[in-house]
Amino acid sequence: MAKICCITGHRDIPEDKIGYVKREIQKVILQAVEDGYTHFILGFAGGADLIFADIVATLKQENRSLTLEAAIPYQGRLKNKDQTF
Repeated sequence: MAKICCITGHRDIPEDKIGYVKREIQKVILQAVEDGYTHFILGFAGGADLIFADIVATLKQENRSLTLEAAIPYQGRLKNKDQTF
């Protein structure tokens, strides 16, 4: 059975805190992978969710056992003008 890790977090992260937030999320993800977590789920909101997705996608390039799933919260969510999506 797969071990699953999900995230929810702030969307509007102050510019001067983004580096810190990225480092902390990466630490948690690396610990999760070390603990055997392979499936990562996010709600695909901005901020912490997209940082999480970026880190997992990067790790997935070296560790093909990792999976990343977007749990889209409502129809039309991805019809967003924000280029990050």
